[in-house]
Amino acid sequence: MYTTLDRPDIKQYREFYATAETIAALRMGDPIPSGTVLTMAQYKAQIDAQGNPIKDANGRFMKDALAGFTVMEKHTGWGSEYPAELRYSEWEYRAFTADKRVNDKRNLTECFQCHKPLDKQDYVFTYDRLKAAAGK
Repeated sequence: MYTTLDRPDIKQYREFYATAETIAALRMGDPIPSGTVLTMAQYKAQIDAQGNPIKDANGRFMKDALAGFTVMEKHTGWGSEYPAELRYSEWEYRAFTADKRVNDKRNLTECFQCHKPLDKQDYVFTYDRLKAAAGK
């Protein structure tokens, strides 16, 4: 796990995981390598009687039930089947339910659209945190 984030708009607590090979590559100053897997575990935030997320002593959401997982995976040559307006780099996405089954209800096009503007950080929202973790 290299970082956690709170999502107030959807009342979620999120944990982010990277492969050891990715951390090692970033430590060496290399780009995110082919074969990288980034995983986001999404948890519902604990909610008070008014429907607000409960926070810990550090002001962070306290996690409740697991809501699901989203995985980004990068491989050389991936992405050629996507239209130009969605295609970038060599990332692929998959969403999973809390019981680790593929979530076919998740619109993965939204993932591509949301990440596409992040070309300067290899399309990864948490790139700076991932790079900082690599320096530890």
